Amino acid sequence: MSGGPPPVHTAASLFQEICYQNKDALSAGIIVAGWDKDAGPSVYNIPLGGGLFRQPWAIGGMLHMPHIGFFS
Repeated sequence: MSGGPPPVHTAASLFQEICYQNKDALSAGIIVAGWDKDAGPSVYNIPLGGGLFRQPWAIGGMLHMPHIGFFS
């Protein structure tokens, strides 16, 4: 461990675990996005139920307020 910020995948994995453990209490998925020196830009989609999917972009939110994560 270098003492620097964690990789985006690590943060996404932590959210995945939280979402899975609380799947019956949640009503929305999570988008985790960021940049790290190993993988570069990353966007992860964590839908209800706690899956973890790396994608080039993700969109979520309510109809009146969508949230979009995109890195190129």
